[in-house]
Amino acid sequence: AAQTAGEAKYRERADRARAAVAAAPGDEAAAIELRDAVRLYRDNYPTTEPEEKAPAPDVVEARRLISEDNLEAAEILLRKHLASVRNDPPAMHMMAEIAAYCGLREDAQRILDQSARLHGSNPDALVILAATLRRIAVHEDIPELIFKAAYVFDRALALDPLHQRALALKAEMMMQTRGLDEADATYRKLIALNPHVAVHWRSYGHLLKTLGDLGNAVAAI
Repeated sequence: AAQTAGEAKYRERADRARAAVAAAPGDEAAAIELRDAVRLYRDNYPTTEPEEKAPAPDVVEARRLISEDNLEAAEILLRKHLASVRNDPPAMHMMAEIAAYCGLREDAQRILDQSARLHGSNPDALVILAATLRRIAVHEDIPELIFKAAYVFDRALALDPLHQRALALKAEMMMQTRGLDEADATYRKLIALNPHVAVHWRSYGHLLKTLGDLGNAVAAI
């Protein structure tokens, strides 16, 4: 309880300092106080993002090959990997990407649907699935897949409401697709969960600038 009270003290100071910068973005003294308050909070109550399981080396290499448009070599690597690690979510989803990029949308959809059935209770796998749907939507200009990606992100968050990667990717996607109110709500939740992750504050600052809230945008950044 004492630790919780102590953390609240540091957080309240940071919140007050951020509000002062938002009210007067050009006030150098307010900016210095915000810097000092945030550093004290971070140093006394450090937090870390949850570690994610690293993909297998063949999967990492396949992602590089896809980025270079070497789809055939990527597919060979992924088939080799899936022969030994059956139904591995990242590998399955990359196979779907390759199929989509080759114009085989039905094959891509079949793989993605199979993954949704197999991994429907695994929030980590669902986040990878949603991110894959988003990539295919952008690469192949299929807007309806953005809505499907949002639905899958929400499925992951229903299983784990505090899943930081799901929140971060969903917020980013909603901002890019002009779902600004939902992006705002998602960034607020994300920052409340872990206020020490700089990239979340920078992204939220850009959103606030888009919303016209320039004072709070400066304070966030």
